[in-house]
Amino acid sequence: MFLYPDIFISGADREDHYCAGSNIPHTYRINKGANPNLSLDFSLTDIDGYVPKNQKLFTYPFNYILCSNNSGANVIYKYEDFYRYDDDDDKVFMTPSFTIKACITPRRFNSYDT
Repeated sequence: MFLYPDIFISGADREDHYCAGSNIPHTYRINKGANPNLSLDFSLTDIDGYVPKNQKLFTYPFNYILCSNNSGANVIYKYEDFYRYDDDDDKVFMTPSFTIKACITPRRFNSYDT
């Protein structure tokens, strides 16, 4: 038995989902593409209704995106890395977008694993 996020299971009535190790890849999009699975709003004007006087609260280490694979690997994305300059040399925030791919394949345990 193993745990698997239900957001990655599409068509759970399909026969091949009952077979562990069937390697059916599934893609989950956050703020990406014409039909994202999840749209997140990254506000740089307030924090849960509070408007800070110091814009530093919108930068790392106060505000950031933490991505984890829940197996010990973590990546921190800083909001200040999502800026670009337009043609008028104005600073523009680019909304972060991510694609997550997952596959139902549990780890096989050998007889010598404890």
